[in-house]
Amino acid sequence: MKSINIYDDEKFFKSYNEMPRSRDGLKAAGEWHQLKKLFPDLQEKTVLDLGCGLGWHCRYAKEQGAASVIGIDVSDKMIEQARKRNSSDGIQYCVCSLQDFEYPLETYDMVISIFYMLLVTSGARKVLIKIFGLKPCEGDKNISVDG
Repeated sequence: MKSINIYDDEKFFKSYNEMPRSRDGLKAAGEWHQLKKLFPDLQEKTVLDLGCGLGWHCRYAKEQGAASVIGIDVSDKMIEQARKRNSSDGIQYCVCSLQDFEYPLETYDMVISIFYMLLVTSGARKVLIKIFGLKPCEGDKNISVDG
């Protein structure tokens, strides 16, 4: 089931696209200098970015040595721009809602979700259960809820 979202509205997306963090990526995101400290070593890891938006965190993961990265977002416009701005070998983008993604077991070493969980109002519990069932981890499982 494809969700309707404000990011595919022409007027909203045009304004969103003009924001410094949209134009310039992570270096223009005020929280990034603190947030990146929370990322583990990504060498040879498989990464899933939920609500990847323009793909900046996907790009970062790949630059840090991730073996593969999948970015999903419900917005056609976001994924279109992510493919234009932040494409790389090993990064795959998919238009899909967080609730409808399959979450194959034993696949991802790390799941990123920056701001997206704030927008999930229905099915959040189901999604979190799926995420934490993805792959046994050797260390701590970190969850950060923005807000």
